[in-house]
Amino acid sequence: MSGHEDIVIISVSREIYKKWSSLAQVSCLLDILEQISVVGMPMSHINATIQVHQLTCHQDGCLPVSNNGVCFIKSVDVERMNSLEVVCVDQCDETNVDLMEQEQIQKIEQYFYQGGKIDWVNMWLADNNKCEEVIKRDAYAEISKMLEDLERSDSLKRSIENINIYHEPGSGGSTVARQILWNWRKKMRCAVVKQSYQATTVCEHAVQIWNYEEVDKNACLPVLLLLEDCNADYQDDLRRELSNAVTTMKISPSKLCFIILCCKRSLDPERMCTALPLRTVGVTHKLSPAEKKLFSKKAGSLKLKFEPEFILTFVLMSKEFEQSYITGFVENLLKEIDHSSLQTQLIKFVALLNSHIENSYLSISHCEAFLGLGIHLDKFDKMAKPSTSTWIDEVRHQTFENSLSEQARYFFIQLKSSETHISSVRIIHNLIAKEILKQLSSYQSQSEIAMSLLQDKVLFDHRFGRDDFRKFVRDLFIKRTKKSKGDPNDSWFSPLIEHVRETEDVEKAIDLLKLAYTSFDEDAFVAQQLARLLNENKNFEEAEIWAKRAKSHLPQHIYILDTLGQVYKKWFYSKHDAICKKNADIQPEDITDIIDTALKGITAFRESEKCPQSKMVCLNNSYFGEVDIGCRLLELLSNVDIFSTKEGKRELMDYLLTDYIPEEVQKPWQRFHGLLKGMKDSIRIALECISDDLAHFQNFTSEEEEELAEGEPETVNNPRKWLLRKSAVYAKLFFHDIQEDEASDANIVSPLMRQMKIFQLGGEDSMGKEPSNTRSDIVMNAIKALQRYSEIKSASSRKGRIFTHFFLGKARGLNKIVHKTTIEKFCKGTLSERRLKWQGGEVWTNPDVVKVLKRVTGYTENGNLFVRVSDQSNIRVIPLFSASLPNSNENVAFYLGFSLHGVVAFDIKVAE
Repeated sequence: MSGHEDIVIISVSREIYKKWSSLAQVSCLLDILEQISVVGMPMSHINATIQVHQLTCHQDGCLPVSNNGVCFIKSVDVERMNSLEVVCVDQCDETNVDLMEQEQIQKIEQYFYQGGKIDWVNMWLADNNKCEEVIKRDAYAEISKMLEDLERSDSLKRSIENINIYHEPGSGGSTVARQILWNWRKKMRCAVVKQSYQATTVCEHAVQIWNYEEVDKNACLPVLLLLEDCNADYQDDLRRELSNAVTTMKISPSKLCFIILCCKRSLDPERMCTALPLRTVGVTHKLSPAEKKLFSKKAGSLKLKFEPEFILTFVLMSKEFEQSYITGFVENLLKEIDHSSLQTQLIKFVALLNSHIENSYLSISHCEAFLGLGIHLDKFDKMAKPSTSTWIDEVRHQTFENSLSEQARYFFIQLKSSETHISSVRIIHNLIAKEILKQLSSYQSQSEIAMSLLQDKVLFDHRFGRDDFRKFVRDLFIKRTKKSKGDPNDSWFSPLIEHVRETEDVEKAIDLLKLAYTSFDEDAFVAQQLARLLNENKNFEEAEIWAKRAKSHLPQHIYILDTLGQVYKKWFYSKHDAICKKNADIQPEDITDIIDTALKGITAFRESEKCPQSKMVCLNNSYFGEVDIGCRLLELLSNVDIFSTKEGKRELMDYLLTDYIPEEVQKPWQRFHGLLKGMKDSIRIALECISDDLAHFQNFTSEEEEELAEGEPETVNNPRKWLLRKSAVYAKLFFHDIQEDEASDANIVSPLMRQMKIFQLGGEDSMGKEPSNTRSDIVMNAIKALQRYSEIKSASSRKGRIFTHFFLGKARGLNKIVHKTTIEKFCKGTLSERRLKWQGGEVWTNPDVVKVLKRVTGYTENGNLFVRVSDQSNIRVIPLFSASLPNSNENVAFYLGFSLHGVVAFDIKVAE
């Protein structure tokens, strides 16, 4: 040790030194001080570091600090950061293992291997050789390598980085995530996010934990935040809040501050890894050869301590969730089950929820009420005093356990929420839950189980844990599967309703939704789903009734009004197809009812378009519905006998565009004249709204849109192709009405109308073929034109991301301008997968994209971004993500994009 370090040691507080009374302890103290960088370390950090190594009991936890020591974090401060579960360096060190009985340790182990979520104490006991080590799956090493790469000072990184874990249910993905936090808690500050809190609150607390007891903000250790099974909106919101916080604090943009470890369930993790190759790890039921050896060895040692039935989840994992094993296990347990007992009915209810609703459970309080234990246990509650509460809890737990059948004890695992502290049960694995329902289907179908659940007044009226229970049951009837969430497909209805209508009977599905509507106090969204199901089944009259019923509850809800429009649309299509199949002359009076249905649909869609909520939607599905009905109705009108000839087509245009009304339609269509004459303008407006949204914004949808909207495949997956097709139909009918002097005025004719002129003249190909010079003036003129346009036309207030049409490429002349479709071709995968690549930034690391696009140099000045066009000319550029701008004035490089909002910058990096 140097002389300076000797002085530091001598200056350590007397209180600390007194605790190290023996010669051996003093020697140990010197060894500890040699291991840590004491020079320049605050006395509080030295104090905390020594006490942690001393392993004395202290009330406060400890966090790692940037100078290789630790600091105390006061318990009151941890409590204030209540949106985070902070994982301290000395987590669980207060546990007195000498007082723990072996039976208690075995219970902790058994709970985990039976399927319970891993607890920090599991890993603490393993570290202290009090129980067997938890197996680390291969994904653990992959994620650790990613963190090591991010930790390296020479690595290229942003202030906020993401690592994604996609895992099949029961494959150990959440265990991997928590193992990562546990084993990195001494190198980074680690915490689990409680998603019941808003992203703004989580961000505030994350910043507090990040700079707690740190002096230099540019030297703080990163915070590793675990997000479990969160929706994409929440993850985006949190990332944005953290980005804004980093920007506000003027932290260097290359300083790594936060790592979001996002752990999500997925039924196809490998597909998600292909979609997001950068820092994404998949955990599946399939084991690698190395993992098989570990699991086989572990299974053997666990079977010496536990019965196989009580470590079933681990046994299933070791057998890679082999279906034959699951089938045999469930079959053996169900052989002698009493189908009339309450316990069996309880198993069915929980299995139904767990099969279809992720993370669902039934509170033990609900179970007690259902089994008739409530009155008996209330007596214990009345006897309870603070000093006896633990004993009372144990009595309740034992009474509940004893009330369960043998099958229920094997199938159920008991959980306790760390946030709500609600005790609950679920089936040990969702594959077991599905197998239970399958094997019991000959005794009671899923629709019958669901009917019984909805009719059970005891469960529905029970107050404790009521909100969660009602949410899980309601989700059975309205929550759909989505590929974007990792589900295998995009379902049209909830998985339960899909199962019942496909494997049982559609009428049973209808009856189920009718009962659910009543059970949930005439829920508008259940009525909406019922209207959709009836509409899909071509029961249009009843579908109309239920859609109107939903509207009566929520008259201004965009998706419910859209559903009413969809009912009329499909009804109109059915009537339209029926009359066209007759191949007979169509008279005006023949289609009066058809026109009436079509116009009702258009009216419903227009109501949806006018909802205040519509301004927050990326692409309002109702515009598509209005255009679909309108175009088909116009085609039908053109086939009416009096309008079917060439002269008749002119007369139809006169009828639609002027005050003229042919005598043949005067009386039969008297209720429709006003609406029919307004169709030209209304369809044009709808087309322009769609065109405008597609031009300005990417059509990413929110959680609510994915759940409640019902767009057709083409409008969802390829809206631009749909727009081109419908625009061509409209142009063919109406475009001759625009006069040449109008068409020549660029201020009058919209981009859509100019596009229609191209269609009328014969074609998506003459555009862009005009001769032009190849100098960089082209790019300059384009940029300036876009800026003028964006100043004239303010950005839409609708929720959505700016849509970029073109990018600046490396080629010469007009080939410098690369259309977005060229970039899209390099991004393989489904629509959802491509969206994820754009959102996650993987696009900019694609070798083909890097080969085609040109990184331009620019600079930041006072929070603004500029591109250098020449020594005399610079142009201001919009950073697509403002948080990606460096705080100081820097030279930067980025990709340049062209949108109708102006010129935008992507993937901004400080120039080396």
